[in-house]
Amino acid sequence: MEKPKKKVSNIMLAIIIVLIIAYTLGAFVLEALYAREISPTLTGAFFTFCSVELVNLAAIKTSKVKHGRDEQTE
Repeated sequence: MEKPKKKVSNIMLAIIIVLIIAYTLGAFVLEALYAREISPTLTGAFFTFCSVELVNLAAIKTSKVKHGRDEQTE
């Protein structure tokens, strides 16, 4: 029996969610234990990057659905 192939978009989505959670937890730990704050510029850049990646994944999926392409060819 053949394993179902995982879609790259689903893997990227999981990675981005884990990164966001890890970054947020790391920021809380630094603030609570060491009274250090992560630069607001770095935080803004990180969340902007993650947001752009998620929007691009959504745009690709929407484009495939709109043009009737099969998702299994990914």
